[in-house]
Amino acid sequence: MLEESDEITHCYLLASVTNTLYKQLESCKTAKVILDKLGDMFGGQATLAR
Repeated sequence: MLEESDEITHCYLLASVTNTLYKQLESCKTAKVILDKLGDMFGGQATLAR
């Protein structure tokens, strides 16, 4: 069940990003890896926006 939820989340995450980000993230195996990479890419920007 958890694997299925991760797969669904993985698909939603990839479907919701731009083509450029998709190409950078498509090799990620799990939703957590995608979220970690996005955090690395944009984490500083989120802090600055607050």
